[in-house]
Amino acid sequence: MSYQREVRRPSNFKEILAEAKKLLAVVQKYNRDAKNDSEEHVWEREYEPKWQEAFKQLAKLILESKTVANLVSRDDLRERLQNVWLYEEKKPFFEFSDKDLENYLDYFFGRSDTYHFFFPLQLTGLPDGYSVGLSVVHEFNVLPEQLKTHLSQEWDYSLEGEKMSYGAETKEEYLEAKKRETYFCFDVEALGVFKAGEIATRIANQSLNIIKTTYDFDLRKLARCYWTKGKGYGSVEPRSSYDPFGWFRHPNIPELERYATTMTDMIRKADNSEIAKKCLSAVDIYGLIERETPVEVRFLLSVISLEAILLGKNDKELIGMKLREKVAILVGDTPAWFAEHLGKEDPTREECEANRVAARIDLSKQVYDMYDKRSKFAHADNEREKVTESDYRFATMIFRLSLQRVVSLYEKGIRMVAKADTVDKESLDFLIEFQKYSTPLGWP
Repeated sequence: MSYQREVRRPSNFKEILAEAKKLLAVVQKYNRDAKNDSEEHVWEREYEPKWQEAFKQLAKLILESKTVANLVSRDDLRERLQNVWLYEEKKPFFEFSDKDLENYLDYFFGRSDTYHFFFPLQLTGLPDGYSVGLSVVHEFNVLPEQLKTHLSQEWDYSLEGEKMSYGAETKEEYLEAKKRETYFCFDVEALGVFKAGEIATRIANQSLNIIKTTYDFDLRKLARCYWTKGKGYGSVEPRSSYDPFGWFRHPNIPELERYATTMTDMIRKADNSEIAKKCLSAVDIYGLIERETPVEVRFLLSVISLEAILLGKNDKELIGMKLREKVAILVGDTPAWFAEHLGKEDPTREECEANRVAARIDLSKQVYDMYDKRSKFAHADNEREKVTESDYRFATMIFRLSLQRVVSLYEKGIRMVAKADTVDKESLDFLIEFQKYSTPLGWP
């Protein structure tokens, strides 16, 4: 097994390799056991959850590298690790040695590939060679031959569904109209087609948005596109309702199911309390995040969702300070945050007690940095740091932990954020003040 590419392994490669070995061990054990197991669905029941957990940790480690995260997505990682047989012909994955595994992982740390993208436009009058943003407009007749052939074949199938929108009565009129279409064209560097598509969609729509905001056109967001890479080519169609990696299995974790049950009750009982409305509004905002959503927008929506559940009518000033204080008090001593802060899956009660203050201080600082980055991005600050996948992962983790905490407090009677009086036991703000000021200092 050999990859002729320049490879720069990240500093945490040993950790990455260790997690990859766990994933490989799951596949190897399944291959051994499945031969003697006649029961159906043994992979889904016994091994898939372990594979998914190993993959989750492996992806987290690989994407810690900003360089790698800019070139590859979780879906690219999943696709390449699920479909090893497509890329390695000499031996199946379960026969990999440690050295084979190292070499296979090196793909993610090598030189990127060049993808050539082509986005069809429902916009006429743009001359061939017109530049806008990072895109250059080209007509059909200057596209690569392999792509023109592919498109011509595709039009035979799209004729009946599209000809009315093109004002065509015959096949010949439809084909002539299709050939008059123009395309946004540009190159993208990436280590996988999913990341390449994500980057390309962002570039194409930025170009389109320049035209939209200049001329006030109500043009739809660009999603459908075609790409070529070497002798290969493919397309990205408007998103199907089905996931390209198959079905997701519902984990049915009782500790988490209670939150879903409580929020379901909020909806079905038409609870009009402030906390209920905030929780459901935050869930709707967070639900705007899709796999294809750019990481900056995912990050922004995660932070906005957090603000939606924790900030009330009295939190119009010093928002960043109030947000970090509320998160630190509500989430800073949860088992999940202790595990994150201490770098241990199951810290002991004694470790949690000894590190409660340090954990809350650490969380407060990280939330401050998160909100600062959110503000700089929202206000288009030229000095803002680039939003990374790690930023998004942190923001979404804090949002989910905060939502769980607020829902559990709702179950205990908290119904609003701001206080209606000095003492208001239904108020989240009063609860936080009580936690802040109830610890006695004592007299000398």
